[in-house]
Amino acid sequence: MNMKKINNEKGFTLIEMMIVMLVISVLLIITIPMSPIKIVLHR
Repeated sequence: MNMKKINNEKGFTLIEMMIVMLVISVLLIITIPMSPIKIVLHR
């Protein structure tokens, strides 16, 4: 129990980094196809 707490406070674990990368990639996949549509609608 004690070892786990100390390990968590060190920084990001591999799983947390993977989740962060996944979220960023999903956001990019959603926003990149939308940007040309917004530019066309803005004109």
